[in-house]
Amino acid sequence: MDGARKTYFLRMDGTDIEVTRKDIKTLRMRLASDGTIKLSAPLAASASHIESFVIQNEAWILRAQKKAAALHAIAHVHDGGRFMLWGNPCTIRVEAAAKRPAAPSVSGGELIVPLQPENHTAEGLQKACAAFLASEVRRMLDEGVIARMEALTEASASTWRVRSMGSRWGSCQVAKRSITINAQLAHYDRRCLGYVVCHELCHLHEPSHNARFHALMDHFYPDWKSIRKLLEAPAFV
Repeated sequence: MDGARKTYFLRMDGTDIEVTRKDIKTLRMRLASDGTIKLSAPLAASASHIESFVIQNEAWILRAQKKAAALHAIAHVHDGGRFMLWGNPCTIRVEAAAKRPAAPSVSGGELIVPLQPENHTAEGLQKACAAFLASEVRRMLDEGVIARMEALTEASASTWRVRSMGSRWGSCQVAKRSITINAQLAHYDRRCLGYVVCHELCHLHEPSHNARFHALMDHFYPDWKSIRKLLEAPAFV
């Protein structure tokens, strides 16, 4: 990383932070409306000082990402709401449930979400939908995506996790060989999941986003740039 550049991305424990050097006196960090963590740093601040500041504020970063994910769900997840599921439109339909409701299921272009009366709230629906998305991503990972991409990249993680994240599609803790995948990938074309898994596995060969990393991506996943563009599409319709 070239710490003298005016704007660059700093990757810390799987989080990409946009760093911009400005004519200011102190370091400042904020959560942008798109979920990106942005850090403003004095022109004279050293790269090590900036990295230390990020490490010291790790708890704030995690809280900010959770807040971004929660606000996104509040705005879009409701009975009758429509979102993309593996690249196809799907309508949320809430049904009254018995004592032990079944898990949400897809039928005829609808995501049917059984909820008990006490859980038929905005928060209850958001939790049910979030759990469903995570289960879909886990299912796809277990059904071959991990095995295929580990064989392709000749790299393997010791731990795989799935959870909703506000500003990144995946993260890799290289020292622990631990990879986390964003549950929101269930909204997009299935190829996007393969791309993100490949991306994170490549970080086991090269932790930073330098020329070597991009060469690895070009080698293992030649059309990764076109697949990445699919992630720019809206998750909700």
